[in-house]
Amino acid sequence: MKIRNIIIPSLIALLAASCSPIDKNDYLIYVEPELVSRAVLIEDFTGQKCVNCPEAVDVIEQLVKDYGEENIVAVGIHSMPLGFAGTATNIGLMNDESKAYGEYCKVEEQPCGLINHVGGLQDRDMWPTLVSEAIKKQVPVSIEVNAQAKNSTDIDITTICTPSNATAIDAKLQLWLIEDSIKAMQSMPDGTVNREYIHNHVFRSSINGMGGEAVKISGVELKKNHTFTLSSNWVPKNCSVVAFLYNDNEGVIQVTKAKVKTEAKAND
Repeated sequence: MKIRNIIIPSLIALLAASCSPIDKNDYLIYVEPELVSRAVLIEDFTGQKCVNCPEAVDVIEQLVKDYGEENIVAVGIHSMPLGFAGTATNIGLMNDESKAYGEYCKVEEQPCGLINHVGGLQDRDMWPTLVSEAIKKQVPVSIEVNAQAKNSTDIDITTICTPSNATAIDAKLQLWLIEDSIKAMQSMPDGTVNREYIHNHVFRSSINGMGGEAVKISGVELKKNHTFTLSSNWVPKNCSVVAFLYNDNEGVIQVTKAKVKTEAKAND
């Protein structure tokens, strides 16, 4: 997402064709507002025992097709009441943090979700309308994330927040680790249980604490570095880092996602 300044030429052709010079105050100059496109965060509160949750995934996949993967960032947060923590023989995707997020957001039925963390929990049928409204807004900051695997468990994460103007932004920066391509059981709309179901964008952990860290962005680039250790049962090449800025008034201001790079650095 790039900031563009478009300047319309000052009627040079008319000046050349006219006998009367054009006063410099009459030149037409238009400068596009210094804003950047907004991506949208969908927090999908889901559960492996939820028969309708695969239909919510279908809604997310359609939104990604409609708007592009870079503009729709989905996070599947497995929580109560229909989340599953696992047994000795069955993989569970609900963990202490995802359960706590669900409790904090007062999730009572699933599927439901938050769009950019504002407006309260919404049924999946409302997501397309809310996304359409949210994505139209432009914002004064972009986010870039680079996540590089150091070894089989540790990753280095660099997050860069770049303001497009001098507007001061007081917010919190939140980093989450998500994982795709997890094969685990899922209750299905037809009443069956699919034990080969592939779960994507599954919330695994917060990287910089539940709630994130306070930041202030004012006119200059903000860079943050973090190191995070993956659990031994997570697959680095299937993991991504989600980074977003938010505050209590606006909800999510900007969000992005970056896959963990598992290849060696060029200078290694």
